[in-house]
Amino acid sequence: MEYPDLKRAVVSQARTYSATVVLIEDQASGTQLIQELIRDGLHAVRGYKPEHDKVMRLRAQTATIENGFVFLPREAPWLADYLHELITFPNAKHCDQADSTSQALAWINLAPGEPGIIGYYRQEAARKKHREGVPLNRIAAEADVTVEEVQNWLNPRPPRELAGAGASQNVLQKMRERCPGISTQELYRHLRAAGFCVFCGESLRGKRSISSDARGEACYECARKNDMTF
Repeated sequence: MEYPDLKRAVVSQARTYSATVVLIEDQASGTQLIQELIRDGLHAVRGYKPEHDKVMRLRAQTATIENGFVFLPREAPWLADYLHELITFPNAKHCDQADSTSQALAWINLAPGEPGIIGYYRQEAARKKHREGVPLNRIAAEADVTVEEVQNWLNPRPPRELAGAGASQNVLQKMRERCPGISTQELYRHLRAAGFCVFCGESLRGKRSISSDARGEACYECARKNDMTF
């Protein structure tokens, strides 16, 4: 893929999946790509400088994968090629997806997850500043997050699970009974921020494992049932 096509593809994928972080290897052409994307307004970009060679990087993440902390969808147009590349690595014809997987997992594991209550108050502080007229880029800089993340805090989008039937509707009903008049959007925001599973609504405190993606945080059991992807 030529550089201009690569740049357009990154922007397109970031918009399609409402990415709050776009991780790019900060080497060679990646350094230029990072600079240009940030200059063009894609502030979700994060540079990452990997260590060791590709084989060693993926080996370092095998424990994370083998222990069930990485989830994939049951069906996706890219899934077969992706799994084939991982299974045949390092002898496959291509290894970009395997290498990007190892780098993403390494970056995720760099820092421990933030407790839900701290995230809640950080978001509440950001909303207060926004109401006071503080610019988004300043709010993002003070919170050490991207502008896209701040925008998601201000205008959270309820996931499909909370708009459907079943267990999620029961969660919404319980929350509405406790907080009469609260909107679905507000309910979703509190579920995400206060440390509750977005599927079953149970507290994540004391759970044996917690998983998260763009839909929010979930307990291990719900993450497996709902094909959470990382």
